[in-house]
Parts: sequence; structure tokens; C-alpha cells
Amino acid sequence: MWEDKSTHDLDCTTDDNFCQTSMTCEEAAKKLKPVGFQISGTVFELKPEMYLNQADGRCQFAINENKMKGSSSDMFIIGDLMLRHLYQVYDFEKDQIGLGINVHS
Repeated sequence: MWEDKSTHDLDCTTDDNFCQTSMTCEEAAKKLKPVGFQISGTVFELKPEMYLNQADGRCQFAINENKMKGSSSDMFIIGDLMLRHLYQVYDFEKDQIGLGINVHS
């Protein structure tokens, strides 16, 4: 994910939920590439600004490892990180979720 090695302070052990760096998210975003998720044949791409979160003087990566075991180990939980950039339609009668890209996000 990193384009160069100038982020030697990347810490993925102190916090159980996030990898983080002492850089500002603005600085870190310049060194990162977009991340894509493929869902039902469509790739949803997130720019670094979309998956970074500035908190407590550190820049956190809002994408983290799924620590569930068993049949859930290959699943992703898609929360605010991604959903705030998408329109969602929940069809409870057909048990379907429709996603659309929010071009204004």
C-alpha cells in the first residue's frame, strides 16, 4: 500500500483496532494509493482521504484486519468508512442491498 518507506513510524501493535502513524493524515495520504473493494462484480475504490482518520494527534488507518474465526474469517465488515460515500437501498422483501456511488462525496 505504501509507495515509499518514509513512514518508518507505522504502528500496528499499540492499538488493537487500527494501524497508525504520527504523521498528519494529509501527509500520509500523499504516500498512499487508493484501495478497492470488489462487491458483486463492481469495484468500489477509496482514496486515501476516505480511509484515514485523524484522532488524538495520530493518523489512523480505518481499514483493519478481520479477527473473526471460522467461516467468518474471509468476510469484511463495511461500516461508516465506506458507506458514507455510497447511497444505500435496503430491500427487506428480497433480502437485497443496493449500493450506488455518491459522486458528491
